[in-house]
Amino acid sequence: MLKHTIIGTLISAIVIMMSGCGENPKPVITNLAAVNPIVVTLPKINPVTEKKLQFSDFNFKEPLHKLSTFDSYHVYKQSDTGVTYKKGLLVTKSNNILQFDYTNETTYEPSGRRIMKQNHTIFNVLFEIKDNVVTFKFPISSKKEIVSSLGTVPDSIGTNEELKNDVLNIFSQLKNISISKRYKLIGTINSDFPAQSIYANFKRMLGNYSYRSTEQITESKKQNTFNLNVKGTSVALYVEVFPYREGSKVTYSASIPYTISQNGSTLTNKDIDDIKVKIAQIVND
Repeated sequence: MLKHTIIGTLISAIVIMMSGCGENPKPVITNLAAVNPIVVTLPKINPVTEKKLQFSDFNFKEPLHKLSTFDSYHVYKQSDTGVTYKKGLLVTKSNNILQFDYTNETTYEPSGRRIMKQNHTIFNVLFEIKDNVVTFKFPISSKKEIVSSLGTVPDSIGTNEELKNDVLNIFSQLKNISISKRYKLIGTINSDFPAQSIYANFKRMLGNYSYRSTEQITESKKQNTFNLNVKGTSVALYVEVFPYREGSKVTYSASIPYTISQNGSTLTNKDIDDIKVKIAQIVND
């Protein structure tokens, strides 16, 4: 009887020891204080294209990363040791969830054995879009995941309080969220003036877009990229000029960036019309 008891005790101790080896802590759920939702009302119509605004074009990642006091998520691999480091804030969007993942991760493979150490603190922000209104709702909890193949884990990139304050600050700025878009400007103009004269006008009135000239000149065509000023922003205007009938033909194109927020748009349809008029004046100057 005593023998069976001793054996049973030993087996239990071994099981407990084995279960402790390599076991990772379970995710920790921390309740957060309630925060009022952020409501953003955007135009129903795109002021530039004058078409219905598509909310699927939301550019969340770049502006939200800029609001954080922590570095954006980056990957660095040491060539001499083969150790890969992944660290920083990673913002992702999936369905109706914005996920803020504060990451500190190390991976290496000594002797063909892959060893990984991770420390993630994750906050989920829910959002819903109805018509032209976007509502952001702060989560009721955060999740901390610690994973390690060695039993040791890397430190978090910040204390719990620092991470919570950072994501709360970002959340409070969501009222300033915007949609980043580009307008593809394309046009053709016929002129009675010679190609050489028109091309000289662009060089004189706009100048090259970059110090590295993209100028290409042949007997049949002249082309270059010029600096088009759009409301204080430098935009690359690609121009081709070539003889056409008794005069010339000019083709041009540009990709003009702009943003739409609840405060309006940085570009309008009238601005596009003014740009076309300006280009036409250069051609026929």
